[in-house]
Amino acid sequence: MINNNLFTDDLSVPDETRIYYSKRESIIWLIISAILLTGLIYTAFVDSKSYMAVVIMGAVFSYVLYSSIKSLTNKSPQIILNATGIQAGKLPFYFWNEIENDEVVTKIRKGPVYFLKYNSPSGTKKISISVLDINHKKLEKLLIIYRGRSNCKVS
Repeated sequence: MINNNLFTDDLSVPDETRIYYSKRESIIWLIISAILLTGLIYTAFVDSKSYMAVVIMGAVFSYVLYSSIKSLTNKSPQIILNATGIQAGKLPFYFWNEIENDEVVTKIRKGPVYFLKYNSPSGTKKISISVLDINHKKLEKLLIIYRGRSNCKVS
């Protein structure tokens, strides 16, 4: 009989994993928004009839540009995982025994969008990982490894 509850550690996973904003993703959005904003400013000078549309689109492109710069300059980890627990962004640190139902969930919009979701003492937390430098499969693996390490420490 096979016991499916056996934990197999992966020694290639470090004692702690820090997950940051994806620099690649931020640079792509920075370039796209800068090009669109430049084109919009040029259009405003050539055709001043569409003033309101230029203002609205300019605000949107400016916000995307600002967000890209902000995430590029943000050096703090967005998720920290280890055998003790998890911390996401500015949320408090939670020990594994305080967390339930930790998983990576998918929402389908124009494409799949992935979230880290878990229940903590202060409620359900849902953190988008689409802008982070990790994919959903690797995060799922890390959740299993670190929770497993935590359970082995307790036993």
